[in-house]
Amino acid sequence: MVDAMVPSSPQGFLFVALFAVAAAALPAQGKTADVKGMLARIGATTGAERDAAIQDLAAMGAKAVPVLRRVLEEGDDAQRICALLGIAKMGKAAEPLTPAISKLWMMEHIPVSQAIHACFVGLGAVGVPELTRCVADFGLQAPACAALAEIGPAGKPAVPALGKLLSTRTHGAHLAASPLGAIGDPAAIPFLVKVIAEGADNPRGCDSAKVANSAQALARFGAQGAAAVPHLVKVMQAEASGFDVVMLDKAASALGDIGVCTEPVLVALRKVAANASGQLKTAAADSLEVLECAATASDGAVARAIRHSNPELRLHGLQRAVERAANGTALVPAIVWSYEHTDDVRVRMAAVAALGAIGVQDEHVTRVLEAACRHADAKLAAAAQEVRARLARKS
Repeated sequence: MVDAMVPSSPQGFLFVALFAVAAAALPAQGKTADVKGMLARIGATTGAERDAAIQDLAAMGAKAVPVLRRVLEEGDDAQRICALLGIAKMGKAAEPLTPAISKLWMMEHIPVSQAIHACFVGLGAVGVPELTRCVADFGLQAPACAALAEIGPAGKPAVPALGKLLSTRTHGAHLAASPLGAIGDPAAIPFLVKVIAEGADNPRGCDSAKVANSAQALARFGAQGAAAVPHLVKVMQAEASGFDVVMLDKAASALGDIGVCTEPVLVALRKVAANASGQLKTAAADSLEVLECAATASDGAVARAIRHSNPELRLHGLQRAVERAANGTALVPAIVWSYEHTDDVRVRMAAVAALGAIGVQDEHVTRVLEAACRHADAKLAAAAQEVRARLARKS
């Protein structure tokens, strides 16, 4: 991505030439000269040479801040992009620059905006306070929410501001849902559930984009989003037209990701899967398949169940893997993942049983079985030892 900013083309050479002219305008003395030289190297090189120049600039830390602030405020686009590449690697030392960085978004110059986004993502938690401030700024909401969504869990301090934005009726309110899902803080769930509930109560008069995005965000919380399930069922069953149908699709998909397998949920999904059309029909059918996880379910649905956040659904999927025995080879990656992403001994025991039933032996299976053999639970350790011995005899 970085190299693409200065391609080996006439336009790329023009970029370097323009940068050289602009860089000459900076006074060549002391730290200013050092920073100017590093920016010139970043603008004129590619690959490893540019990476080295970026690291050299970042290593200057706080000493480079005054000159970099001037470049951000007074430089041209080429200089600013080069500065942003270095700032992204500066860590905590870059914090005083974050207001000047976000201000550049107001220019709406696409290459600079892309560099700002990459810079904030590179800074991670360091840039979150400024991004949080931007969430409340109508002109900066969209890029701030996009950056927070990519930053993910480190953006936790922004959750209250994002929740506040989501709760409004402003044009950009729907933008807050995606970062709330990506950050993954359970404190976001009440904000998201409230939106779904409002959509369920007034499907024709709600902000359908906000409902759709909130359903998609809640899906990332898995079983923690169970409070939204009755509302998601109502949204899925609502009548809608045009673009509003997307919120129905997302509600149907979220039901499968959250994983509540009660009869009312299954009945609702069966009805929609049978009577709806298009993407809604597909979404309902996919969620129904993973929640029921029948003996005839596809490998994809069984694997999805095995990886699910709902431990009961994981156990159901692992039992299906045992039943498929040698025909369950495609499920091995999901089984390995399931073992390594839980502390539930029941799930780990079922995963070991599934690996034994399928009978595939590779480095990933070996790793899981060796870990299970050392487990503090005596029954799990014994089961793993038995499976390992059986696979050894088979080979």
